[in-house]
Amino acid sequence: MDNFLDSTRVLLDLEFDKKETIFKFLSEKISLEFEIPKNKIVDSILKRESVGSTYIGNQLALPHGRLLSVKSPIGIFCRLNKTLTYDEDNHIAKYVFLLIIPYHSNEKHLKLLSSIASIFSEPLKLDFLSNSNDKQKICALFNC
Repeated sequence: MDNFLDSTRVLLDLEFDKKETIFKFLSEKISLEFEIPKNKIVDSILKRESVGSTYIGNQLALPHGRLLSVKSPIGIFCRLNKTLTYDEDNHIAKYVFLLIIPYHSNEKHLKLLSSIASIFSEPLKLDFLSNSNDKQKICALFNC
Protein backbone atom coordinates (compact mmCIF):
# COMPACT_ATOMS: atom_id res chain seq x y z
CA MET A 1 0.00 0.00 0.00
CA ASP A 2 1.06 3.57 -0.54
CA ASN A 3 1.67 5.83 2.44
CA PHE A 4 -1.89 7.08 2.48
CA LEU A 5 -1.99 7.45 6.27
CA ASP A 6 0.20 9.74 8.35
CA SER A 7 0.51 9.55 12.13
CA THR A 8 -1.07 13.02 12.37
CA ARG A 9 -4.20 11.40 10.95
CA VAL A 10 -4.36 8.69 13.61
CA LEU A 11 -6.86 9.94 16.16
CA LEU A 12 -7.36 7.99 19.37
CA ASP A 13 -10.12 7.77 21.94
CA LEU A 14 -12.47 10.40 20.56
CA GLU A 15 -16.17 10.49 21.35
CA PHE A 16 -19.03 11.06 18.94
CA ASP A 17 -22.72 10.32 19.09
CA LYS A 18 -23.52 10.23 15.35
CA LYS A 19 -21.63 9.08 12.29
CA GLU A 20 -22.41 12.34 10.47
CA THR A 21 -20.56 14.22 13.22
CA ILE A 22 -17.55 11.95 12.72
CA PHE A 23 -17.69 12.51 8.96
CA LYS A 24 -17.66 16.28 9.42
CA PHE A 25 -14.86 16.20 12.00
CA LEU A 26 -12.59 13.92 9.96
CA SER A 27 -13.38 15.84 6.77
CA GLU A 28 -12.33 19.06 8.47
CA LYS A 29 -8.96 17.51 9.33
CA ILE A 30 -8.42 16.42 5.72
CA SER A 31 -9.67 19.76 4.42
CA LEU A 32 -7.14 21.71 6.47
CA GLU A 33 -4.20 19.49 5.56
CA PHE A 34 -4.91 19.07 1.84
CA GLU A 35 -6.79 22.30 1.08
CA ILE A 36 -9.86 20.46 -0.18
CA PRO A 37 -13.22 22.08 0.61
CA LYS A 38 -14.75 20.31 3.59
CA ASN A 39 -18.22 20.26 2.04
CA LYS A 40 -16.89 18.37 -1.03
CA ILE A 41 -15.36 15.72 1.22
CA VAL A 42 -18.51 15.35 3.34
CA ASP A 43 -20.75 15.26 0.25
CA SER A 44 -18.66 12.51 -1.36
CA ILE A 45 -18.82 10.41 1.81
CA LEU A 46 -22.56 10.91 2.25
CA LYS A 47 -23.14 10.09 -1.42
CA ARG A 48 -21.39 6.73 -0.95
CA GLU A 49 -23.11 6.12 2.37
CA SER A 50 -26.52 6.67 0.71
CA VAL A 51 -25.84 3.64 -1.53
CA GLY A 52 -25.41 1.44 1.54
CA SER A 53 -23.74 1.32 4.91
CA THR A 54 -19.95 1.27 4.93
CA TYR A 55 -19.91 -0.78 8.12
CA ILE A 56 -17.55 -3.72 7.42
CA GLY A 57 -17.65 -5.83 10.58
CA ASN A 58 -15.44 -6.28 13.66
CA GLN A 59 -16.60 -2.84 14.84
CA LEU A 60 -15.07 -1.20 11.75
CA ALA A 61 -16.72 1.40 9.56
CA LEU A 62 -14.91 2.30 6.36
CA PRO A 63 -16.62 5.40 4.97
CA HIS A 64 -15.10 6.59 1.73
CA GLY A 65 -15.63 9.05 -1.04
CA ARG A 66 -14.23 9.90 -4.46
CA LEU A 67 -12.95 13.30 -5.53
CA LEU A 68 -11.56 14.52 -8.84
CA SER A 69 -9.09 16.79 -7.07
CA VAL A 70 -7.40 13.90 -5.21
CA LYS A 71 -4.43 12.27 -6.95
CA SER A 72 -3.70 9.53 -4.41
CA PRO A 73 -5.66 7.99 -1.51
CA ILE A 74 -5.92 9.92 1.75
CA GLY A 75 -6.74 8.05 4.94
CA ILE A 76 -7.64 9.08 8.46
CA PHE A 77 -8.12 6.56 11.29
CA CYS A 78 -10.21 7.19 14.38
CA ARG A 79 -10.55 4.92 17.40
CA LEU A 80 -13.56 5.86 19.46
CA ASN A 81 -13.47 5.76 23.25
CA LYS A 82 -16.97 4.26 23.24
CA THR A 83 -18.88 2.44 20.56
CA LEU A 84 -21.53 4.11 18.47
CA THR A 85 -24.53 2.75 16.60
CA TYR A 86 -23.35 3.25 13.03
CA ASP A 87 -26.32 2.46 10.84
CA GLU A 88 -30.00 1.55 10.71
CA ASP A 89 -29.07 -2.13 11.15
CA ASN A 90 -27.66 -1.21 14.58
CA HIS A 91 -24.09 -2.18 13.74
CA ILE A 92 -21.71 -1.00 16.44
CA ALA A 93 -18.53 0.84 15.44
CA LYS A 94 -15.48 1.54 17.55
CA TYR A 95 -13.13 2.21 14.62
CA VAL A 96 -13.74 4.57 11.73
CA PHE A 97 -11.28 4.58 8.87
CA LEU A 98 -12.22 7.30 6.41
CA LEU A 99 -10.75 7.23 2.91
CA ILE A 100 -10.80 9.80 0.14
CA ILE A 101 -9.72 8.34 -3.15
CA PRO A 102 -9.14 9.60 -6.68
CA TYR A 103 -12.40 9.72 -8.62
CA HIS A 104 -11.33 7.31 -11.36
CA SER A 105 -9.54 4.82 -9.10
CA ASN A 106 -11.27 1.44 -9.11
CA GLU A 107 -9.03 -1.59 -8.70
CA LYS A 108 -6.53 0.18 -6.44
CA HIS A 109 -9.41 1.52 -4.34
CA LEU A 110 -10.91 -1.94 -3.87
CA LYS A 111 -7.52 -3.42 -2.92
CA LEU A 112 -7.01 -0.67 -0.36
CA LEU A 113 -10.44 -1.22 1.20
CA SER A 114 -9.80 -4.96 1.29
CA SER A 115 -6.37 -4.51 2.88
CA ILE A 116 -7.75 -2.28 5.61
CA ALA A 117 -10.65 -4.64 6.32
CA SER A 118 -8.31 -7.64 6.51
CA ILE A 119 -6.29 -5.99 9.28
CA PHE A 120 -9.43 -5.91 11.40
CA SER A 121 -10.05 -9.62 10.86
CA GLU A 122 -6.74 -10.57 12.49
CA PRO A 123 -7.19 -10.88 16.29
CA LEU A 124 -3.64 -9.80 17.23
CA LYS A 125 -3.80 -6.71 15.04
CA LEU A 126 -7.27 -5.85 16.29
CA ASP A 127 -6.05 -6.18 19.88
CA PHE A 128 -3.11 -3.92 19.05
CA LEU A 129 -5.44 -1.29 17.52
CA SER A 130 -7.69 -1.50 20.59
CA ASN A 131 -4.92 -0.90 23.09
CA SER A 132 -2.00 0.92 21.50
CA ASN A 133 -1.41 4.63 21.87
CA ASP A 134 1.60 4.56 19.54
CA LYS A 135 0.38 6.50 16.51
CA GLN A 136 3.54 5.73 14.52
CA LYS A 137 3.09 1.98 14.92
CA ILE A 138 -0.62 2.19 14.15
CA CYS A 139 0.22 4.15 11.03
CA ALA A 140 2.87 1.59 10.03
CA LEU A 141 0.34 -1.23 10.38
CA PHE A 142 -1.83 0.30 7.65
CA ASN A 143 0.98 1.57 5.41
CA CYS A 144 2.63 -1.84 4.94
